[in-house]
Amino acid sequence: MSAMIAAAMIAQAAQPTVQQAFEAATALQRDKKFAEALAAWEALEKRVAGNRRTLAIIAARKAMPLYKLNRRDESIAAARTALAGLPESDTTLRADRYDTLLLLAAVAKASLDYAGAVSLYAEAGRFADQPGDQLGALLGEAETGIFVAPDRARAALDRADAIMAGKTVAPAVIADFQRQRTLLLLNTGDVAGARKMGLKTVTTLGGLTSRVDLRDVAARSDVAIAALLAGDEEEARRYMAYTGAGRLGDDKALSPGTGITPPDCGGDAGLKPSDVAIVQFSIGEDGSVTASEPVYAAGGGRVALEFARAARRWSWEAEEVKALPPFYRYNVRVELRCSVAFERPSLQAALAGDLAEWLQTKRVTLATGTERLTPAELVTLTSSLPAAGSETIAAVPVLYRLMTNSAVGREETLTYGQRAMAIIDRSDAPPLARLAVALPTLKASSAEAWRTSPLRQRLEVLLTDPRYANDPRARAVLRLELADSNKPGSARSVEMLRAVADDAALPDKDPFKVGALVRLASAEKIAGRPDMARAMFERSGLAASQCALVDKQPQLLRFNGEFPQEARRWGFEGWVQVESDIDAEGRALNTRVVAAYPPFVFSDGGRDLVATARFAKTFRPDGGLGCGGTSTKIRFKLAN
Repeated sequence: MSAMIAAAMIAQAAQPTVQQAFEAATALQRDKKFAEALAAWEALEKRVAGNRRTLAIIAARKAMPLYKLNRRDESIAAARTALAGLPESDTTLRADRYDTLLLLAAVAKASLDYAGAVSLYAEAGRFADQPGDQLGALLGEAETGIFVAPDRARAALDRADAIMAGKTVAPAVIADFQRQRTLLLLNTGDVAGARKMGLKTVTTLGGLTSRVDLRDVAARSDVAIAALLAGDEEEARRYMAYTGAGRLGDDKALSPGTGITPPDCGGDAGLKPSDVAIVQFSIGEDGSVTASEPVYAAGGGRVALEFARAARRWSWEAEEVKALPPFYRYNVRVELRCSVAFERPSLQAALAGDLAEWLQTKRVTLATGTERLTPAELVTLTSSLPAAGSETIAAVPVLYRLMTNSAVGREETLTYGQRAMAIIDRSDAPPLARLAVALPTLKASSAEAWRTSPLRQRLEVLLTDPRYANDPRARAVLRLELADSNKPGSARSVEMLRAVADDAALPDKDPFKVGALVRLASAEKIAGRPDMARAMFERSGLAASQCALVDKQPQLLRFNGEFPQEARRWGFEGWVQVESDIDAEGRALNTRVVAAYPPFVFSDGGRDLVATARFAKTFRPDGGLGCGGTSTKIRFKLAN
């Protein structure tokens, strides 16, 4: 007995105290050993299971390694647990609340949930007691607010200027705020103001020198964009030249290959051919895009974010990426427009029609609209809702408007969706009306939906639900969503599309079946089977004149153009992807650039080259288009 007691005392003495364990976990996290830190926090949780306050503090600290390990949904859960358990009245925990809210904002920003991020950064600012912390929250609020709440972004920048006034602030920090002011002016139409502020940012960072970091590259590129939009090509080329974009040489330039694929026009975001955006992204060593964000968009914040989402699915061969210096894989900028080759309707808009029809039978009107809600409209709508859990079916239109509007963040969308689903389920809604609410709720259920794998898993589960599986149109929608969430042309995507196209329970002209056939045509084209692509399109009943659907695209005979002189003078290389229609005489019509690198440098030259090109004549009895929506890629390379 004495020996057992002695052994227990030795073991107890060897175990670190809770404070020592806390400090050890903190040290691991500080040293960026995130897997080890997470294990240490989880072990500590078991030791303090009865202490709510300590558990909340541990949850706050645990959220960071979860985020760094790409377990974002778990990171959010830990952060929300922390906020629920950290008493807001406890002033000693203000720093913990600030850090936790800032992490939630960072997760939302990384997920391109800018509407959610801007509110979280503002909330974090409430608990920022030091000027540095205040500036950190304000910078995030401005950066995300530019594309979802410009007035809030402007106010955040003004507050930051007031904090920095009369203080010694590092030039890099000043430049960070100046650059966000540049982008705000650029995206709100004040090109002259953006150009002036952009030049000021470059000066703050040391001017046009040959030594650059990522801040210099971004600031100089901002000036180039503003100068081009102002019509000053000379200044634009000069500042672009000092970014290094398009000037790698030795065949190390970033190629479009199959990596950069413009998004289709239409869809749930309602992209239009006139929309144009510049997105910035980074490429990992494996060739995948690791992060993307909008820089500029003509068409509004929703357009900007949709193009940035499209970039998340791009990839390159790992060997090609390894040939690029790592510095040039970070913050690559590309000019983009949507493709009209396979323009697609919005599935959510179709479902909204079914929801509206069902609600009408309940004497309730659904007013749909895609315009971003203003802050005042948001307040009016949210204040009109009864307390959660007490809503009647009359609340569904308000909840639906909120949950499908781009001004509402992901977590709020999920909350509104869950409330609407509860009402829908109590009211025994038909499958398509229910799906109109279920789908956006499902997409909002994960901060990692942009990775598509969490979304695919949830869609697969939904497809097994008898309420949808037994309804031809409902299962068609889910299969189309699954096809779109998989890589275009992949086996699973094609399998889902064929299931819709061959579903005998769907009429031949059903819009969902037509949508599947159009997507199948695109997939067959990607797979190199133009005959099958044409057959799929002909089954859709649409006019199969697209270039993507003919057995053999018109042969390019000649270009009438030359290497753009301004680009040659500054030593630029790059590429463009141009869409155009080819008439029966072989002339290119309706030419438009859908992708270009570097932005705006070769856009005009590429478009003009294709416009003056001549293709082989294509016979058509009606004398109409020989081929519509053709895609031509042009590489601009200087001779050695």
